[in-house]
Amino acid sequence: MHLSMKVCIFSTCIVDLLFPNVGQAMVEVLERFGCETVFPKGQVCCGQPTYNSGYSKETIKTFYNEIDALLSVDADYIVGPSGSCVGMLKEYKDILKDDPNYAKKAQILHDKTYEFSQFIYRVLGILDCGAQLDATATFHRSCHMTRLLGERTAPFVLLDHVKDLEMIPLHNVQLCCGFGGTFSAKEPEISEAMVDDKVNNIVATNAQILIGADQACLMNIGGRMNRRGEKIIVMHIAEVLNHNVDLSRVKYVKDTDHQMVPANGTVVYKMGLKISELSFDERVKNAKKDKFMRASVAKAQDAQFEKRTRAREQLGHWNEWRELGEQIRQHAVKHLPDYLEEFSENVQKNGGHVYFAKTDVDATAYIKQVAREKNVKKVVKSKSMVTTEIDLDKELLKIPGVSVMETD
Repeated sequence: MHLSMKVCIFSTCIVDLLFPNVGQAMVEVLERFGCETVFPKGQVCCGQPTYNSGYSKETIKTFYNEIDALLSVDADYIVGPSGSCVGMLKEYKDILKDDPNYAKKAQILHDKTYEFSQFIYRVLGILDCGAQLDATATFHRSCHMTRLLGERTAPFVLLDHVKDLEMIPLHNVQLCCGFGGTFSAKEPEISEAMVDDKVNNIVATNAQILIGADQACLMNIGGRMNRRGEKIIVMHIAEVLNHNVDLSRVKYVKDTDHQMVPANGTVVYKMGLKISELSFDERVKNAKKDKFMRASVAKAQDAQFEKRTRAREQLGHWNEWRELGEQIRQHAVKHLPDYLEEFSENVQKNGGHVYFAKTDVDATAYIKQVAREKNVKKVVKSKSMVTTEIDLDKELLKIPGVSVMETD
């Protein structure tokens, strides 16, 4: 049991008015782990729908109300069941930074506010909530939770430790479900096409349950599945972590050899490893134990083999095409200096700059120099064996405040 702390419940409009079962599950999980929960009745909407619709000045009063309501109780933390709405609360800090009366309050709100799964994993330090659910499921990763709140991994870590739950990877998990608050009302045709793509990918998993951490997204996707007659159950992650709980199975991070997974996806749990301090052999051993990753790799291999087979059949004369490809490759290698010179000239004609590094040390040093001179905060690089072999990722991460992302 965790040390007692007071948690202010930020219910969100949709959960409070339409899905109180989600709020109840969240509260039960929090109280099970020693949290005293309080619910300020003065809270209404976080203001995101009107603010994102362009009514920035008109929404300020809503921000004031939410700040006053949530800070009206002396709580250690504020926890909500929606990454999108929690992300909006955290934006108050920047929106009201010049407000003489609310700038400091907005900063306090920002610092103590967490999304539910984020709070369970990162603050309470719980790895296994003791939940059990004998089913197959897939997870919808919401846009605002990953891109605004910056939490990509906590839900996957927690779901991976639910007993008997088999998680199936969702194709194009990063894509929007088409809700977007008022977007679905303003652009219904586009929204419908987007949610249909999402539903098609969900159905393709053959999962029994769709799980998410944003109830608005789940409402949108669930509504579309209902209209299409799909029989997939929709559950918020709070409901999953509150299902058939056995307290004897509860595990805290501090009591295991589990290393806390970064929220921002520098190491993306269950979604493909980008950068890791572990050796290759250690990563292989961990991957073999990872049911989610094994299923993803198997699905990718099968899909690649099927597409390659179809392509061969459509092209015909496969051996001739292979021979032609080899000739092109040999020609490119033979004339590489000429092509590089031509490439450099074309880049410079279009306002770009090309630097030819003589060694791996030279290449890494130059890239780091550019990053420092330009005060870069994020580096986007293509995935290649060359950048991996010269340890470019790790060298860039040594620069304070710099994050690295790969294009795929």
